[in-house]
Amino acid sequence: CTKRPCKNGGVCKNRFWGFECLCSHGFTGRTCECEIDECATGANACVGNSRCVNNVGREGITCKCPVGFTGHNCEINMDDCKSNPCLNKGVCIDGINSFSCECPYPFKGRLCELGRSWFCKKRPCKNGGVCKNRFWGFECLCSHGFTGRTCDCEIDECATGANTCVGNSRCVNNVGREGITCKCPVGFTGHNCEINIDDCKSNPCLNKGVCIDGINSFSCEC
Repeated sequence: CTKRPCKNGGVCKNRFWGFECLCSHGFTGRTCECEIDECATGANACVGNSRCVNNVGREGITCKCPVGFTGHNCEINMDDCKSNPCLNKGVCIDGINSFSCECPYPFKGRLCELGRSWFCKKRPCKNGGVCKNRFWGFECLCSHGFTGRTCDCEIDECATGANTCVGNSRCVNNVGREGITCKCPVGFTGHNCEINIDDCKSNPCLNKGVCIDGINSFSCEC
């Protein structure tokens, strides 16, 4: 034993045949040179994705837990809802190193921090509609000629009783203002294209000929 053959804290004992090493816990071999891999034995009780580490020089193992877990064997999912992070009576749902909030209507956001005013902040109303916060959410006051939840639909006034265009005239919606516009065919005028333009107005017939008005035309009775 004077040569101190025992390694890793082993205690040397002189024997009649030579020496014997009394090894520290976790080591074995003639001179205690071999570390016992307790993680490879039934002693490994680490769960999930935790990592087993031998306790050098003492009994047992240590479990190195992944983020979000704790406990001797990493068997406990840490309660990320412990601090009550959800606002406005939101319900916290614990995850693995995370949480989510179930928000009561009309609150939104990661922590239910966005209230009714949140809706109009996103400017949901289109085509010049004005957003108003309501207790149920928001309401869009649409510009004339538009409708829908977000004023996204143009009202086809030409398909309603508002279409008073006559003959072969074409009805066109007045976008953003009331009413329609009638696009008149050649030879007609008036708000509804109801007036046949007087082609005889300039008295085109000579020698006391009588002008007969047509549609974008005239003829003379001589």
